[in-house]
Amino acid sequence: MLYIKIIKNETVIAVEAHTSPVYVHKQPNGVLVRCSELKAQGILSVDGSVVYQLDGKEQLDNVSLIASVITTTEYLNLVESLDELPSEDTEPDAGTEDNTPSEPVMTTTEMRERILALEEELAATKILLGVE
Repeated sequence: MLYIKIIKNETVIAVEAHTSPVYVHKQPNGVLVRCSELKAQGILSVDGSVVYQLDGKEQLDNVSLIASVITTTEYLNLVESLDELPSEDTEPDAGTEDNTPSEPVMTTTEMRERILALEEELAATKILLGVE
């Protein structure tokens, strides 16, 4: 298990526990790719939606959130001390400097609702076309 604290503007804003960390580094052409821990410049968030800059590693472009590896004890203390950790439905604000896309980002709940609506539309279309 790898425990990290997420820092923005010298303030701890969140903590994460990674069972299978996904490390990334920037290729000469500027593309981020998966890599070993040894070559890593960054790490993906637990849900894979955000790239964090690894503390003390070569700077990645347009990444403002820093990930610092911490101990289990520090992780547990931070979990208790942080007012509110992001919930499953909390998404970063779209278009911020933390390497999120500029288009609106749907929450998990919004995605589930949209998927259900699309499945209903597909079922209705199949009935109209006489398929299935």
